[in-house]
Amino acid sequence: MKHWILAAALSTLSCTTLLAQDNKSEAAQLSTQARTYLTGGDYSNAILVFKQAAAKDPHNLDYKRDLAYAYYLNGELGDAQKAITPVINSGKSDAQSFVIAGSILEGMNNYDDAKKTYKKGLRQYPEEGALYNSQGEMLSRSGDNKSALESWVKGIDVSPNYHLNYYNAARTYDMLNQPFWAILYGEVYANLDPYSAKTTEAKRIILENYKRLFSSIDQYSKSNPQSFEARCLDLYRRLSPAMTGGVNVENLILMRSRFVLEWMQVHQQYFPYGLFEMQNSLMSKGYFDAYNVWLFGLQGDKKAYDAWMKENSGLMAEFLQFQKSNKFNLRGGENYNGLTKK
Repeated sequence: MKHWILAAALSTLSCTTLLAQDNKSEAAQLSTQARTYLTGGDYSNAILVFKQAAAKDPHNLDYKRDLAYAYYLNGELGDAQKAITPVINSGKSDAQSFVIAGSILEGMNNYDDAKKTYKKGLRQYPEEGALYNSQGEMLSRSGDNKSALESWVKGIDVSPNYHLNYYNAARTYDMLNQPFWAILYGEVYANLDPYSAKTTEAKRIILENYKRLFSSIDQYSKSNPQSFEARCLDLYRRLSPAMTGGVNVENLILMRSRFVLEWMQVHQQYFPYGLFEMQNSLMSKGYFDAYNVWLFGLQGDKKAYDAWMKENSGLMAEFLQFQKSNKFNLRGGENYNGLTKK
């Protein structure tokens, strides 16, 4: 009799386990379908099917997070908040959940709670670049550009290969008439995300801020002459004669090649920087001219660009293939801005 009872219990347990597995499998399929609706802009169907997935597998926080995002995209902010709140309060949510929660609260004009949400997320994920970026964007839209910039620069500190912090920092430094950091962060962004529509704007920012920098190079000085920024500015100052005739692609190639050579010989040992190392590598491989034409060409003299391309189309094709095959990466500890350390 005891053996029969035990066998029945094991059979029930086995059936329950199989049912749970079937539910999880079906929930995963439903989630895939819901994501298809979401991508296609059919938010109502995405909401419906994410709810079905969450019902099948109620312990899976991803489905509840995605449901909240679908509500958000559909403009149903109250339902979105109800869906995301238990997720971020679970202690097990991912960083994306906090980004979504912050966006929902901002959409409700609840900036105070949005700030608290980002801070909570960053306590849980202190090295998540996307959280710093979203926090900065929210702060910027609320009118606090100073804190927004600090958030983006901090994001660069802790997550050096997350691209959007560079993009937003470059735009802000451009707005603040601080060309050095606008140039540097703009170029880093262009290399981390070379095929984005935002890259065109980053290239414009770089070129315009080179013009701004060299039109009044003497006004940009730093109190600490041995800092990273001061060393770069001093080198720019000494190389400014290369800009005779204006800031154009040809003069920039000449100036930037001299900059990289001296930096690697004199300053790299004190301030190693991946962007300058990459430029030096391109010089050694014979791609530096092509790289600069890619970076500046369409922003400058179109006739000069067309003429260069006509003569060097093969070289440009080689460079672009090299760029695709060699993803740009930065090491940690090389953001010498100092903004977040003040």
